[in-house]
Amino acid sequence: MTERLDVLVEHRDTIRRRIRELTLSLMAVEYKITTYGGSTGPDVQALGTTTGTDRTALPDEPLRRALPAE
Repeated sequence: MTERLDVLVEHRDTIRRRIRELTLSLMAVEYKITTYGGSTGPDVQALGTTTGTDRTALPDEPLRRALPAE
């Protein structure tokens, strides 16, 4: 039973790492879109307007720090 648990924990950690990597990639693409004057779309909520922060998040997703505009 312990071996199976170890495999599952390792798999979970791999998935979490991939999600972090993909989240960073998505943030970079969103930044580039806005840099070129585009919009990241209605599925991205800018939270800095009411809370005084510079964070954005997709619905049902934990908040993440937005890249600063240049």
